[in-house]
Amino acid sequence: LTWLDRGGKVLGRVGESGHYTSVALSPDGTRVMVSRVSPETSVKNDLWMLDFSPPRTTRFTFSAYSNYPVWSPDGSHIVFHAASPDGAVDLYRKPASGATEQELLLHSTNGELAPTSWSHDGRYLLFAVRNPRTKLDLGVLPLEAQSKPVPFLQTGANEREGHFSPDEHWVARSEEHTS
Repeated sequence: LTWLDRGGKVLGRVGESGHYTSVALSPDGTRVMVSRVSPETSVKNDLWMLDFSPPRTTRFTFSAYSNYPVWSPDGSHIVFHAASPDGAVDLYRKPASGATEQELLLHSTNGELAPTSWSHDGRYLLFAVRNPRTKLDLGVLPLEAQSKPVPFLQTGANEREGHFSPDEHWVARSEEHTS
């Protein structure tokens, strides 16, 4: 991982070389959560925390597959997707300190969920969900106890990478149309 200035000049490197599939910078800019492919198997992904000062790398998850980390606005938690024993890819939350086990937030009924953005007030999580009928859609999970997810955008296109705007009035996203 390489830090660049706005002109493209290399400012420094972080962590060791490897195959990274997701990178999420902490809100305070002091840490980065990455999903790294295992060099032993070339398939297994786990999340790793890279602290900048002092430089340190710590394994964050120990599952068959973890990816797409999203930081809480206050930097205290990480939401990510991980494979469950039944083969689904569910949403989990874990303290950024790694002090406790991951907590299941949402079980997938369609096979795969991926978090994309956490609202700045900390109340909502935006996520992508695979739908056999409408491909990849966006949903919102209220993070209050016993809340259920609600569809946000379901079309015939693949909606990806949804992000709340800073004022939380808008959602930016990418869309892919396939035939």
